[in-house]
Amino acid sequence: MEAARIRVSVIVPVYNAERWLRACLGALLDQGLGEDEYEIILVNDGSTDGSAAICESYAFEHPCVRFLSQENGGVSAARNAGLGVAAGEWVLFADADDYVNPGSLRYLLDNICSDDYDGVRFWTRLIDDGSVDNNLSCEGEIYFKGSGYDYIRQYGLETFAISFLYRRYYLDKHGLQFPSYRIGEDFYFASSFLLTNPSICATSCLVYQYLIHNGSASTSRDKAHTRQCAYDHLGVNSKLIDILERDGVREADPQVYERSIATIRSKQLLVFSRMLSSDIGTKEFRQIVKNQKKQGLLPMKWRGITWKNRLSRWTINTLAACPCLYTPVRGLYSKLFVPYILPKLDRNR
Repeated sequence: MEAARIRVSVIVPVYNAERWLRACLGALLDQGLGEDEYEIILVNDGSTDGSAAICESYAFEHPCVRFLSQENGGVSAARNAGLGVAAGEWVLFADADDYVNPGSLRYLLDNICSDDYDGVRFWTRLIDDGSVDNNLSCEGEIYFKGSGYDYIRQYGLETFAISFLYRRYYLDKHGLQFPSYRIGEDFYFASSFLLTNPSICATSCLVYQYLIHNGSASTSRDKAHTRQCAYDHLGVNSKLIDILERDGVREADPQVYERSIATIRSKQLLVFSRMLSSDIGTKEFRQIVKNQKKQGLLPMKWRGITWKNRLSRWTINTLAACPCLYTPVRGLYSKLFVPYILPKLDRNR
């Protein structure tokens, strides 16, 4: 009797996630797939809590769960380790504190995925800690079909690596892996995937709930951490610009180039947010601004209709033009914006 093929590999990096891990795994085990049809690859990234023991118990109880362990190297190293052993036709990246809606993988594989596509883009919902919705429908329609370049022309580059199902053969063919950054690695991976010009579709299926909680890499405001975050974002932006230049995208497809640069430029909001929360001084700030101007990322363009976008971009342009304002603005940002305004902003808008 022919063995069932592994249709999808779900790669889950795990670091000190015992609070959320069981909920994450419970949802992944409730996908309507036989345990011989998919694999859940848990990569323990040097956890110091009870996460490893939870991973081991699930691997013992469920044939579809595989457990790897490594010294702490960050989410990129963990995802790359998972990619190195994945056997599925498709690959999904999921974080241990997030939630893949029950039944959604079965729905995507049976109704959306086909041999025509190298990637399938689905919807992701950002949620606050403890507000997972267990009753969301995962059904939806395809609203885009085309190449990666077609997608970029219409929507720009992509931020979240977890918003795609990737054909594993295609990732292997192009040698796509996560860079050695702890922040911004998702933006690099998803965008570099699109820049290889794959055949993709996008669907309105709501598959993934992305949990925002205090203390995560995306919310921590420790000064040393935010300094590293700022430089990671800068590094990712530079690497993507290098890809555009290396592949001659500016000359071959000016519209794709401009939309790509526009997306990279929009990430200045993250870069400046991290710098304003860090211990980066005025002299260092001046050098960063100088480099950003050389790359064509400053000044910011006046796009975006929300007051938040307009205010943010005006502030960035003002600081870039008058670096002497950086230190007082940094003080106001840390004492007023971060504790009182940032927590009230809707991250889904």
